[in-house]
Amino acid sequence: MQRIQEILILTNKGARHTIHIIKPNERTSFRAEIVVFDPDLNASYSSQVPISGSYKSSSEAFDVAFTWVVGWLQVKGLTVSKINNPCNTEFLSVADQQAIVSKHGVQANVEINA
Repeated sequence: MQRIQEILILTNKGARHTIHIIKPNERTSFRAEIVVFDPDLNASYSSQVPISGSYKSSSEAFDVAFTWVVGWLQVKGLTVSKINNPCNTEFLSVADQQAIVSKHGVQANVEINA
């Protein structure tokens, strides 16, 4: 069974990014993807952004995906209002996520099941 961790990143203007950290099975590396919903671009649909590559750790996969999100937010002039793990933390702990988020200068607390 393919395992996945979902991390929601909400912005101050209603845009939402959902980072998926994926581990297809125990013998494979981690992968990542992002689902972007931006009501300014399209209020009816979201867009999937595949993140190229495979990663040795869930923290590496999250860091690469979060770097993409931070760049997108900067271009759009948005800020993060909330980060939530709605389905627990399958791979990457809240503390590890918080360290990556803080490294990028984002002032938001990572939550679980909030």
